[in-house]
Amino acid sequence: DGIGVLVNISYSGALIEDSSVQPTVGSRVRIYVFTEPVDPIAPASPYELVGRVVRHSSSGFAIEYEDTDPEVRQLVDKAAASQD
Repeated sequence: DGIGVLVNISYSGALIEDSSVQPTVGSRVRIYVFTEPVDPIAPASPYELVGRVVRHSSSGFAIEYEDTDPEVRQLVDKAAASQD
């Protein structure tokens, strides 16, 4: 169990920084991504990302998804839209 900041996300993987844990490269991880709720009365459920750790960074790690779920595409599209 740990906590970190999702700093980069794509259709194939994600980069987590400021991580309180650094899983072993090759290990399977399950990450829950919490986004800002659109409706504070009915907050959105977190997105679940499952993948394998492919590399470490100075303060975190990168994962490659095991399966590209339609929810991942939705999360990536939402993140890209917020950058515009």
